[in-house]
Amino acid sequence: MLGPGAERALTVVGGTVPSTGVQSVVLNVTVTEPTSASFLTVFPDGTGRPWSANLNVLPGQTVPNLVVAKVGTAGQLTFAAGSGNVHVIADILGYFDVTSTDKFNPLDPTRVLDSRGALGGWNAKL
Repeated sequence: MLGPGAERALTVVGGTVPSTGVQSVVLNVTVTEPTSASFLTVFPDGTGRPWSANLNVLPGQTVPNLVVAKVGTAGQLTFAAGSGNVHVIADILGYFDVTSTDKFNPLDPTRVLDSRGALGGWNAKL
């Protein structure tokens, strides 16, 4: 669970996604079980939190959204919540590889995060 105003990093390279040459990843990100009206922002780890949201939710909703996010420090993304508590689910769908002229590389959808505990939460390994 991600609490009000909290930020958590998740490693998204290595394993399914190469460890080097990855510029950004494509994810299906879902917020579920929000306790209040909130939002979720996904951004490169090691950078400042942007003033934008990738998705918005109301209490009790489950909302998915396709997210393309630049990979940050040590191959990580940061997930940041607005107000209230939310669970976050993320499935990786592909990546952009800088070594092949920014070509998109699709993957079979793979769950890389489920804060409800199904994959060990934020410590999920690809």
